Amino acid sequence: MKRDVEHERHLVTVAALSVGLASGDGVGGYDVLPVVESLNQWAERRAWPGDVVLPPERETPLDVEAAEELADLRSYLVWWVQSNLDGALAGDAEASCEYERGMRALAGTLVVWAALHGSG
Repeated sequence: MKRDVEHERHLVTVAALSVGLASGDGVGGYDVLPVVESLNQWAERRAWPGDVVLPPERETPLDVEAAEELADLRSYLVWWVQSNLDGALAGDAEASCEYERGMRALAGTLVVWAALHGSG
């Protein structure tokens, strides 16, 4: 499948609208929050150049690939939270902020995992 970056961005905008990270009526365009644009930019830089390989040519289905990435994300977030826990418990303000950020990201990852696995 040939990549269509504009369509990819449109789908991300639709998702962003559904969670309050974008606004607009579509007629005059949409405004997405900077966090959405930063994800688009990171994804576009990291994407493999060229076409998207789909099954049956692709050995691993895309939903399984996404689940593998989420499992890795879960591990990174848990380790980040753990690395800040002692400082947060000791009253360190920066560690407390990092702990909270990590836990919010971990909670979001669980929501994504549930949606991916049909129990969200």
